[in-house]
Amino acid sequence: MKTFIPVFAILLMVVGCTPEDKSDLATLNKTKERLKEEYSVLADSIAMIEEEIMLLDTANKSPMVSLHRVSTSTFDNYFWLQGNVETDYNAMVYPEMNGRIRAIRVEEGQRVSKGQTLMELDTDVIQKNLAEVETQYALAVDVFNRQKNLWDQKIGSEVQFLEAKTRKEGLEGTMATLKAQMNMGVVRAPFAGLVDDIIPKIGEMASPMMPVARVVNLEQMYIVADVPENYFGKINSGDLVEVDVANKDTVKAAISRVGNYIKPENRTFEIRVNVDAKTKGLIPNQVASMRVNDFHADSAVVLPASLISQDARGMSFVYVVQPVGEEYKAEKTFVEPGLTYNGRTMILSGLKGDEEIVHKGVRRVINGGLVRVQ
Repeated sequence: MKTFIPVFAILLMVVGCTPEDKSDLATLNKTKERLKEEYSVLADSIAMIEEEIMLLDTANKSPMVSLHRVSTSTFDNYFWLQGNVETDYNAMVYPEMNGRIRAIRVEEGQRVSKGQTLMELDTDVIQKNLAEVETQYALAVDVFNRQKNLWDQKIGSEVQFLEAKTRKEGLEGTMATLKAQMNMGVVRAPFAGLVDDIIPKIGEMASPMMPVARVVNLEQMYIVADVPENYFGKINSGDLVEVDVANKDTVKAAISRVGNYIKPENRTFEIRVNVDAKTKGLIPNQVASMRVNDFHADSAVVLPASLISQDARGMSFVYVVQPVGEEYKAEKTFVEPGLTYNGRTMILSGLKGDEEIVHKGVRRVINGGLVRVQ
């Protein structure tokens, strides 16, 4: 009966200390914190009394429980990221000159090689100019050859020879320029890949300011993601990640690069994950979910998170049992939980890894009491 006296006294003190002036916010906050501390003391006192009652009550039967064998195993912790699928081979193709589209040599979805012709522009005017220059060049070559023969025989003037030579070389330069312009009238694939889009139609005008096609190579893709700065130093190049592909498949890939710069606008750093060329289901600019491993332990004490209880003070504990005759004695053992992932918690201290603890029926167990095993 003496045990109830201090508890009743504390309860009277709590009721008597309730502030009358509820308009004073600071006073209310201080009172709340004090009451929380007093509640914690009361909860501990009540728990102790309940344990004493159950220990002294001979009519109370030992509760029936099930046990869990503690063991050590590997432990991994992961966090999730969302990244963007990118490729360096995703190009909008522009013509190098203005002109009307005369022919389109490929279809959308067609695989092309590097340098393959995609479309041709109308270059009739350039061709006519080239034909005219070629005629002039043929005459200039004949005149140059005649002047050279005469000059080799010391006949004629040096000026006539140099004029013929300059005329021939000038026409050669003009022809080279016109042929380059003719070549600019052909739009070619910048690299091997797939023609994803053809924008204009035959007969429309093309301009260096407007794209005419898109070529994509899906064999060399990677994922770029921003990682919160608190993970810096926990992940490194070469670490494996799991990538969810099209929300149905999961593939493993390796981090190829870890950024060394924290972006001030969002306090993140960038990582790059190379994706195997055989991976299907990823396309440029797609959002990809990745599971990144930031902690690994080869041997750790691991418990299902549901087996860890907390007292009124927020302290984590389990009941470790030892055989006593046909029953078991339960001892309240405080533990220090670490990381938790996928329902499994790593125990930093309090357990060695060879104990048996109460699994089901833990609410009926008291510290130092006996239990029966199902």
